[in-house]
Amino acid sequence: MAISTETFYSDLPSQDIRLSELIAEKSLFVNVPEDWHILAADIKNSSQAIQEGRHHEVNLIATGSVIAILNLAAKAKITVPFFFGGDGAVILVPEKLLESGISALNKHRANTDKNFGLNLKIGHISVAHIYKNNIELIISKAKINDVFSIPVVLGSGLQYAENLIKEDGDISYKNFPADNFPLDLDGMECKWNKINPPEENQEVISLVVSGCGKQEPSKNIFPGT
Repeated sequence: MAISTETFYSDLPSQDIRLSELIAEKSLFVNVPEDWHILAADIKNSSQAIQEGRHHEVNLIATGSVIAILNLAAKAKITVPFFFGGDGAVILVPEKLLESGISALNKHRANTDKNFGLNLKIGHISVAHIYKNNIELIISKAKINDVFSIPVVLGSGLQYAENLIKEDGDISYKNFPADNFPLDLDGMECKWNKINPPEENQEVISLVVSGCGKQEPSKNIFPGT
């Protein structure tokens, strides 16, 4: 009998050390199971939408991508790791949540186009496919406090999946029609307030940096960081 990996992430122990120490200790990371999948959502031309002052809409749509999957996971009593990028999201799910998850995202995609006129690109790719392409995807869990932990991933597997969507690659969602499963966005909220700079002639920026290149992350960690 095959061993179920549905509880893989919830069974993953939380590491109660500093984040910089965790990233530097690769032995505390494990491979994501091959029978899991990467679900990804990305708003096309989000930078232009933000320049037009549609920050809240962009964040709300991206938040909906996460909530849609988390609500499905909660009903199935499965814990899944997710990564929110402001204009999109990446969620790791077991096989059990693949069909319902991508179908819910498909419906969210259709609603996004209808209600906001924005193109939400969605797709999925198996972790097994990531490994077949010799791409690393290992995960750990960082303990923030007694009730909250966050996933930490090393390797370029998630970025690979995101790039396929942005480049219009075929990680098809069309085999999972939007009407197969309901879209549940219960509990969704996206509070967004502008952060004013210290001086009038200054600006506040947010950077998402993809670093290290092909080097091991641990070799780029400095003592005391």
